[in-house]
Amino acid sequence: MQKKIIFSVLFGLSFWFFYRGIPLDFFHEYSTTVVLIGGIITTFLFALALFNLVPVYTANKTIDKSHDNLGCVLIVFVVLFFFGFSIYLIYDEIERTSNEIEKNGIYTTGIIVDGSSYATRKADFSNVTIKFTTKDGKEQTTKQDISASEFSRFSQYQEIPIVYSSRYPSILEILRTDASIAKYSKTKIRELTLKDFIAILDMETPNEINLFLNGVNQKWEYDNGGGMNTTIYENKFKNIALKITNKKELIYILNGVNQQFFDREIKELGFTKTEISGGKGILYSNENYILNVRIEKIDTNDENDILGFKQVSIIDLLKVK
Repeated sequence: MQKKIIFSVLFGLSFWFFYRGIPLDFFHEYSTTVVLIGGIITTFLFALALFNLVPVYTANKTIDKSHDNLGCVLIVFVVLFFFGFSIYLIYDEIERTSNEIEKNGIYTTGIIVDGSSYATRKADFSNVTIKFTTKDGKEQTTKQDISASEFSRFSQYQEIPIVYSSRYPSILEILRTDASIAKYSKTKIRELTLKDFIAILDMETPNEINLFLNGVNQKWEYDNGGGMNTTIYENKFKNIALKITNKKELIYILNGVNQQFFDREIKELGFTKTEISGGKGILYSNENYILNVRIEKIDTNDENDILGFKQVSIIDLLKVK
């Protein structure tokens, strides 16, 4: 009787400790280790409590066939408990972390200082190390798990938008969409439109254009390194760029392949498709502008990139009147 009580109490304490007793930031940082250890220890104590609570039948006793299978049933039950409890710990940690960010999240930007990726068909061990400064001026470095496909889109020293917990700064989330950036930065964010490009071509100074771009989506910076007649605007968060010349030409560059950009606006603004021979992409025009939409290959200069290039979509808008 005493063993039954002891093992039952130990099982209950173990369940509570791994469920709620471990600080959330420690659990988040070492989640795989905690779940594995917690699953093994709690399941072991569960088995001891279970086998002491259920009557034990030995070969020296006359038992019916239903009791003969009881041990196998209990073993299956213990195995199911291990997987069930481990999966529950994982999903509970994810939910608690999400709630923590939701309640105590602070928006800022971080720098990717390191990362590694190893992926197979059944496993994905990819992560990046992010350095950022908290609201009270403390420097924080945190490792964040990501997918292998996402890893390929990041680069070392890239600035990215994040939200971290004010209570546990090691808990953070990379903001991947305009909607999430808008939510935590408390700003209105949208995608650039063809009408935006037309408005930009009528602006006088690079600073005016940069302020306009940052009013649409963050985080734009500009550089006159392209020459006296060219200004390059780069969005650090979205991996897109604009090049504007003093000849009233705007070139919009973004990753991925898509020749259907601005289809609705092209029709609304009276553009018509122009047949060209030997040219690149699709050419449109109206009485004031010429628009070219095309796909190009760009060398990545990355020795880890098997292809050695990436494809980008380019929208080239030229004002003719």
